[in-house]
Amino acid sequence: DIKISLRDNHAVRVFMEGRAAVAVVKKKQVLWGFLDKNGNEIIKPQYKSVSDFRLGLAAVQNQEGQWGYINLNGESIVECQYKAAYPFNDNGLSIVKADDRYHVINRDGSIARSHNYDEMLPDGLWTRVRSDKLWGWCDEAGQTIIAPQFEECRAFNEADLAPVKIRGKWGYIDRKGKVVIKRQFTEAYPFIDGCAAVKTGT
Repeated sequence: DIKISLRDNHAVRVFMEGRAAVAVVKKKQVLWGFLDKNGNEIIKPQYKSVSDFRLGLAAVQNQEGQWGYINLNGESIVECQYKAAYPFNDNGLSIVKADDRYHVINRDGSIARSHNYDEMLPDGLWTRVRSDKLWGWCDEAGQTIIAPQFEECRAFNEADLAPVKIRGKWGYIDRKGKVVIKRQFTEAYPFIDGCAAVKTGT
């Protein structure tokens, strides 16, 4: 049986922590909010973009393009002030970008540490980092695990292998940075449940 009808919504995501992100179109603008599992509008559509909830918080982007965090009731926990913000990891830490610098913050918005990488992207308890146009990985403390050396990379997520681009071709490395599937693909994507999608040829 159909429990919730969402015919009027532009887009909808799966439930995370009892909330589903939904989008509506108002005056040609896509706005995001959240529903509970009964279909009740808990957080009205008002944001340009949102992440799913993680540890009780979701990253949200206001109409000025700045990012912050709200709780499950829609209350602002960390004010919108960042150029980019990502979901919190299992240890309650998240990556944000303020001005041209990346920071790791706690759930209350306090800065745990700052970094000088050109780009940082979450990858579980690790972080993908870009320095001098090359990608690698660091741990939560900012210590290098796999030195930046790849043209591009995609996440490990929960897998033991990650796609990396070397001299124009994609292959896979293990968590020690060793190439275990040689560079041969025109595209390669992360492993999910033991399988990964790849593309060969042009």
